[in-house]
Amino acid sequence: MLYFKLNIITIAFWFCYISNTLITIVINHYWKISAHSMGTSGPFASLFFAIGFWAFLFLPIVLVVGWSRIKLNCHTFSQVFVGFIIAFFSTLIQMYLIIHYFG
Repeated sequence: MLYFKLNIITIAFWFCYISNTLITIVINHYWKISAHSMGTSGPFASLFFAIGFWAFLFLPIVLVVGWSRIKLNCHTFSQVFVGFIIAFFSTLIQMYLIIHYFG
């Protein structure tokens, strides 16, 4: 990515996907957390970081995915909620740090 001179936001976003996947693997070893919820809230957080409050237009996607995991009895509300919170804040923090120190 650095070789092709991609935008630092793109590099940060892909780094977040890799690190959030590792976080999910570690947590799922001990407790079942919603990877689907994490997979939607991470990109939502990156949109929030990049475009601000306009990202809330995409919040229904995150909510519908979380609701579906509960409705299908794949996860409890707490598993979906914790997945959302961890991915959202992990992505925001990582993107800030990567862009601040490497951008």
